[in-house]
Amino acid sequence: MQALLEKTNEVPLYKDVLTVLGQPLYQSIIKVVSGKSKSGFVLFDSNSNKIDEVLSLCQRLEIPNEKIKVIDPTKSWTLKFQPFKGALNSAGDLLQTMEVLLSNNNEFFKSQQSTHIFSITLLSIISFGQKTTINHIIQLFLDTRYLADIVEELRERYNNKDQRIFNSNQIKTVQDLLDYFEQDVLDYQATEAGEVSYPDEHRYAGRQIVKNKKDRYITGVKNLFDEFSNNPLMSNLFNYDDGKEIFDTGLFIKEGGVLLVNSATSETENKQTPFFGQLFLTHFQNAVTQYTKECVQAGVRSTPIIFYPCKVL
Repeated sequence: MQALLEKTNEVPLYKDVLTVLGQPLYQSIIKVVSGKSKSGFVLFDSNSNKIDEVLSLCQRLEIPNEKIKVIDPTKSWTLKFQPFKGALNSAGDLLQTMEVLLSNNNEFFKSQQSTHIFSITLLSIISFGQKTTINHIIQLFLDTRYLADIVEELRERYNNKDQRIFNSNQIKTVQDLLDYFEQDVLDYQATEAGEVSYPDEHRYAGRQIVKNKKDRYITGVKNLFDEFSNNPLMSNLFNYDDGKEIFDTGLFIKEGGVLLVNSATSETENKQTPFFGQLFLTHFQNAVTQYTKECVQAGVRSTPIIFYPCKVL
């Protein structure tokens, strides 16, 4: 402990500028890594400069690398962010995020939008399981023919009594989802002459055109997703094909450590939409709340987490 305290003399900035619960930032970090019991420290900011400063502080304090986690789209080596991982209750994270970002005073409009967001997310989680990513969900929103294909696949699994569905608690959810999409969402185009197909130059050339009956209610969501998916920095967090490590929220909450998160909404260049930052906040808060409840029920002590939002979104 004394050695760590002595090292803070090299970085007096933190004694004067950054405080957590009335304490200098360096003291909070030292408490996390040197305490007898597990604890965690989270720095959430909108710019990589503060992330870099605190990362430098951690290195000067000789905090082991395995105790430091960084989620920052501006860094090529960032951890990936995967908030779904096949858990049905994680569908609520996206719904809550969108309700914050897309405020709407019309209750009917809001209800239609919320139902569609939640249903799309559930469909993705049930269809792709542990491999579910935000990219699946976005494609289901933006590509109605793809949505129809996934619904048709789920219908086939249901009709064939797929054991992954019938041997789980998902059966009622699947029934409700199929009813919703088949009756209220998917609009297969046809005339008296037969099916109406996509033109030859279309990616789905020759297949029946499918439209979304809910399009008028989800324009804002589609615009946000379109902007998000076309932002190159975000692919650094949500592209899982390069084999890089994915941040494990549950493990961090249980084991503690130092987590540095950059929402990147105030970067000088390549500013991001607030989507990632809000999704992270919602996901992390819900995960901590759920873990705390489980600890209370089990009669065990939960890992305390110090959260420092230098600038929320």
